[in-house]
Amino acid sequence: MAFVTIVSSVAKGLSFLPMFIFVRSSDDANIVSICYSGGFLLSALVSFLLIRYRFKIKLVQIHSKDVLISFKGSSLFFLSRVSASTYSVGSTLVLNIICGNVVSGYYDISSKLVHAITNLINPITQALYPYMSSTGDTNVLKKFIYYGSCLFALTFLIMEIFGDSIMEQLFGITDEVAINTFRIMNLVLLF
Repeated sequence: MAFVTIVSSVAKGLSFLPMFIFVRSSDDANIVSICYSGGFLLSALVSFLLIRYRFKIKLVQIHSKDVLISFKGSSLFFLSRVSASTYSVGSTLVLNIICGNVVSGYYDISSKLVHAITNLINPITQALYPYMSSTGDTNVLKKFIYYGSCLFALTFLIMEIFGDSIMEQLFGITDEVAINTFRIMNLVLLF
């Protein structure tokens, strides 16, 4: 697990370096995509080589019957991910059609900011999952939920109190509709 994390982090970090060298204007947007994709490809290639030569794991042929069984077993998870993605993208699209660009932009900015805050906990959950799977130690999970809930409740209060300042400092937005949209979206932190 440590190898995958290190390789992935280094490769993705290195994919940002060419952006600083080659990207000079907004016309160079394709270069950003190429660099970002290159980071993922480099990460995959190095991971494959590590698996093959360092850990001596060989690729095996998987039968279509096994693939079908896996698809059937994970179909509910797949549908939940598709519905979550459709909701997040679809809500902005519908809001844009009904209310226009400005309101959907406010919604999208607020949504992205709140999701960025909630994603700060992802590294902890990704590190905690393998530990929980191997040990079954539910006390760690209970502590994580307790302290995480307290942290998010505190973050919620800070965002509610300083929401107008945050929106102005980060995005230069002082519009009351945008600030209220952010405050409403901020409720996600409590759940």
